[in-house]
Amino acid sequence: MKSNDFKQLEDYHFELLNDATPILDEVKSHTMQARAAMDLDPVDVNTLANEIVDLAILNQRLGDRVARAGELARASENLYKTVREEHKLKLVREDKVAAGVADSAKMKLSQDEFDLYNASVGIYELLQYQRRACDKTVDAIRSKLSFEKSDYKNA
Repeated sequence: MKSNDFKQLEDYHFELLNDATPILDEVKSHTMQARAAMDLDPVDVNTLANEIVDLAILNQRLGDRVARAGELARASENLYKTVREEHKLKLVREDKVAAGVADSAKMKLSQDEFDLYNASVGIYELLQYQRRACDKTVDAIRSKLSFEKSDYKNA
């Protein structure tokens, strides 16, 4: 992503959000199904076996979204910092505003870019968190399946 254009980054942000949301919803659904299968007595090992595969695939799909979100966050940060400094320069050079006043004003003048940057970092962090949570769920299912398998052998 080489864009310093606000509109392009904003469009990419919403495209990524729209692309990632269904995957996040699927992760939640499969996690809930796995949790329900673990809580049954006896444990529903067939459902768990299926859910571990589904969650692993979804986790893999989250990986490229995390990478794209990181790219977007870095590009948005660059845009925000660039626009902020451009506002300061304009205020000092063209409007003859004191540098200290320009420092305060540049923040307000670049609020839209900051909001995009903040939202981009937010989706990046959310996707990273969900990917780690999905990993932990897969590990928990593996442990439960191993426990059930050893419990079955000992019965």
